[in-house]
Amino acid sequence: MHHLDGDEKADLFRRVRTCLAAGGRFVLGDVVIPLDPAAAVTELTPGYDKPDSVADQLVWLRGAGFSAEVTWQRGDLAVIVADLP
Repeated sequence: MHHLDGDEKADLFRRVRTCLAAGGRFVLGDVVIPLDPAAAVTELTPGYDKPDSVADQLVWLRGAGFSAEVTWQRGDLAVIVADLP
């Protein structure tokens, strides 16, 4: 996911939603932009890797119709669980 830009992530979340049945779950574990820049320790390739904040990803997931929450975050890594109603 961190290779996609924000618009591409939002589009992918909408497409994933159409593939899941009611009550389905999408779990995302990925590199994110941490609140504290010093916590960014994962090596990324400029121009190729395009991580976004957890907050932005929650907005895009919720906009796609998911109920989404962060279940784990440490440094620049996070797991987000997104459920369909």
